[in-house]
Amino acid sequence: MVRAILTEVVRLGHEEEDKAYRQVMDEMLQELSPHRPGGPNMPGAVALLPRAASFAIDARLSDSLAQAIYGVWQAQKNMGAIQRQITQLKKDRKDLARNAKLSAEPRTMAPPDEKKAGNNTTQAQLAKWGETAILVKDIAEIEATVKALQGEIAVSLPVRKIEYQALIIQFFLQRRFEHCILACRIYRQLFREGDSSLHIEEGSDIEKIFSGSLGVSPTVNTLDTASNEALRHIEEAIDAFYLLVRHEEFESASKRLSEAFMTGEFCGSVRTVPLEQKRKVLGFVRNSHQLRNALEVKDFELAETIVAEMRTTAKDFDYSKPFAMIETARTVANLHLDKAKLAASQGDMETVTNELRTATEIWPRNPKLKQVSELITGQGDIRSQAIFDFDRLIAQRNHRQIFNDQGRYAGALLDDPARQEQLRQVITDVTRINMVTASAREMSQAGQNAAAWESIRKAADDFPDDSEINKLLSEMTTKVAGFVNAIERAGQLERRGQFGSSLAWYLRARSEHPGSTLADSGITRVVAALRPGSASETLSPGSPEPTNSNSPGEFGSGRGSDREAFGSL
Repeated sequence: MVRAILTEVVRLGHEEEDKAYRQVMDEMLQELSPHRPGGPNMPGAVALLPRAASFAIDARLSDSLAQAIYGVWQAQKNMGAIQRQITQLKKDRKDLARNAKLSAEPRTMAPPDEKKAGNNTTQAQLAKWGETAILVKDIAEIEATVKALQGEIAVSLPVRKIEYQALIIQFFLQRRFEHCILACRIYRQLFREGDSSLHIEEGSDIEKIFSGSLGVSPTVNTLDTASNEALRHIEEAIDAFYLLVRHEEFESASKRLSEAFMTGEFCGSVRTVPLEQKRKVLGFVRNSHQLRNALEVKDFELAETIVAEMRTTAKDFDYSKPFAMIETARTVANLHLDKAKLAASQGDMETVTNELRTATEIWPRNPKLKQVSELITGQGDIRSQAIFDFDRLIAQRNHRQIFNDQGRYAGALLDDPARQEQLRQVITDVTRINMVTASAREMSQAGQNAAAWESIRKAADDFPDDSEINKLLSEMTTKVAGFVNAIERAGQLERRGQFGSSLAWYLRARSEHPGSTLADSGITRVVAALRPGSASETLSPGSPEPTNSNSPGEFGSGRGSDREAFGSL
């Protein structure tokens, strides 16, 4: 859902271009309409394809359709020429057959001298048979040529037909429903024999897709109808979106926009949604994900703030479940803190430790933890041991262990402002790490492995010793090895002053992950270094350093000329 909203939001200033593109598409459909006066005008529609291909949103698909149409037309033209050639060859064959027949018959009108010499001599018969044999050979050659030309007719146009049908299927699977409808209607003008069945290999993945979704063997008419139905579904979802946004029901509106986006993100009704309304829904979706992350890391104070904001902005937000989780955590955590206070008054420090640990696990940032910690400060041995362990873990940079036992250290450090600040920083850092890792795992589950690796990579720069960060970074690195390789090699070449090669690898990284901030910042630095008058020998500040998860030897040393770097692209 976030991808759908963000993709729509970044389309700043494209509304007018989209409207102009939709107008061209509508004109082509009108030219192909059977209700048009004079019937469908295929040449007029085909003439508009280059104009549609000039728009960025078209992705040159209209040009591909025009090329397919030209291929069919060329095959039909060639078939007509071949047919005329076959007709002429058949005529020649008929003439040769008649000559062969005449050559084989006795010459009843021979001159007197020949009659005296005798017409049935061996020499005369051999000459006659030789002439007949030549004629028969010519007839056989013509027959073979006719068969070959007929075979070419049988193959040429059907091949073009199958290629054209494959393009229709590609448009449908890519959710380019308007192009699919155009291609289907032009198909009826190109192939008028009435056969609209699609040639799909039985048992193939495409056949399974259509049999599962449509329930029947697809035809050109089936895809035309299914495309129109998809466009109708998108229009209804967008209409519902407008209505829900107008009533400030952003949760339902985000679902309707997501449905429309997933059905056909390139359709005009989706792309022309006003930016202001998209941003309203985007704010709600961002809060929803932030709320989920806060609940996962048990930051109930932040979760309570977000719930209050979402209840104010979205009238249809169902706050009952997160609110119940927050209140339950608060009640149970406070109950354990009360048990800890009672145990402290009775001198049962083991129970105090257990209850504090349980309360901390339920709500790590509970403000009441400090009150209970005051009861622990009187226990000198426990406090001294806790301070010793705290200092040892700080020296080892084992912040996660401190975070897990923060209830123990909170009471022991009550009178030590410096260590309290260290503890607060540790809790803040590990909480941030938990949120980053949770967000990265969520992105990975959504198939955005490169974005997940980049977020973990940035966190690894700030927290290089955290085991969870390093473990997740190693997992993500194996999933996006190509992107990681490009980023690492770009950074190495940039630090060596090989800015041309570095730029090529940064561009390759951005092609792997278009939203990469590491690639964008690297491109900005390298382009600035390549400008005339820049100090290109000096490495710009902020250049990425290699991560610990992969050594240069794993992906290559990064050495080579600019030509090698650009050639790898």
